[in-house]
Amino acid sequence: MVDNHYQRSLVNKVFVSSCSNASSPFSERDLSDQYELLCNFVSNQLISLDMLDYVANSGNICIVSFDFAGLSTNVSDL
Repeated sequence: MVDNHYQRSLVNKVFVSSCSNASSPFSERDLSDQYELLCNFVSNQLISLDMLDYVANSGNICIVSFDFAGLSTNVSDL
């Protein structure tokens, strides 16, 4: 599904979080054993911790979220 969205979208990068609560801070996502599974499952994509680094070191960006709960419900984390 992730690869399908990547191929159909006009994006440079796709960041994936396999299972995290929308209320959890980005800095705490993808820290478990899910990281290895995610790296093997999603080809050429990055995880949410990589997104923090990318946003911190980039100029103007646009974030689009495909999710049921949303990107984050924690306003201070945005």
